[in-house]
Amino acid sequence: MILDPIFIIGTERSGSNLLRLLLNSHPNIAIPHPPHIMNDFSSLLPGYGDLALDENFLKLTTDVTNVVENHFSPWPIKVSPQLINKLAPSKTLYGIYAAMYESYRLHENKLRWGCKSTFMFSEIENILKHHSSPRFIHLVRDPRDIAVSASKSIFSKYHPYKMAELWKEEQEQIEKWNYLKPEGKLLTIYYEDLTTNPTSVMKTLMGFLNEEFFPEQLNFFKDKEAKRLASLSQSWKKVEDPINTKSVGQYKDKMTNEEIEMIEYHCQDLMKKYSYPLISDTARLKKPANYKIFKIELMEQFTKWKTEFQSMYSDKNFYLRWKKKYLLKKIKWQQHLHY
Repeated sequence: MILDPIFIIGTERSGSNLLRLLLNSHPNIAIPHPPHIMNDFSSLLPGYGDLALDENFLKLTTDVTNVVENHFSPWPIKVSPQLINKLAPSKTLYGIYAAMYESYRLHENKLRWGCKSTFMFSEIENILKHHSSPRFIHLVRDPRDIAVSASKSIFSKYHPYKMAELWKEEQEQIEKWNYLKPEGKLLTIYYEDLTTNPTSVMKTLMGFLNEEFFPEQLNFFKDKEAKRLASLSQSWKKVEDPINTKSVGQYKDKMTNEEIEMIEYHCQDLMKKYSYPLISDTARLKKPANYKIFKIELMEQFTKWKTEFQSMYSDKNFYLRWKKKYLLKKIKWQQHLHY
């Protein structure tokens, strides 16, 4: 098991697909599109019983491999539960997760693997128990631009108020791990810097990873992986474009003053810390009235179903997304019936 895997952490719609493809283009690094194993199975773990028992651990491994094989961004490998059991560094869900990524690394014939599940900051304690020198890349983006991007994505919160709540919560959780920076295990980079000065940022980043920077990495959009991903969903369409700054500051033209105020109300402290200037009158920054929050909740659900309906016609992987949801629901139903 490798000692120094790479984890991209932060909030969705921060440019993590862009960063994944930049790193995946390196000859030593393999980063597949994440099947979100830890997120999907953590809540299901009680239904498997004591994982120290071979039967229970094999059952969990079988279910995980089945879901990964039906990932909505398919992996190019088919892995047997028996092989994952052999590769797993521990009889835990994380052990299975690490073994899956290790099998992908071996398939790609590269030296180390990485993960783009941005919420893996919640597993840092677990990660540190399994790897001596992991690297965490904290990718930060202006929450106002994230909200614009999220409003059109099938994988995110939709209303700016909901996205602001999520951004604040997740950044605060990551802030708790800043003590890893002096140890050389955590680096914060900004989407705005990455798109404005990609060569400079990538040189710094690759130095942090103890890898050589290759200018060819900036041509990731020409690779088969970028084109494949862009073809699957409208949410990933931009990854087939060269790096550009078109999405920096997009909120100024695409959001109302009220929406911007909602975001800045929630995120103002961290925005100041990350050097994102507020544009609202701070005297106007206050929590929306209860009736507005109720309206926001309704709009969130309406937009969710509207986006799902549209994706039936725009996304090639619509069926695969729903198939994965069905498989996870099926596991939950079976556990419920068993107990």
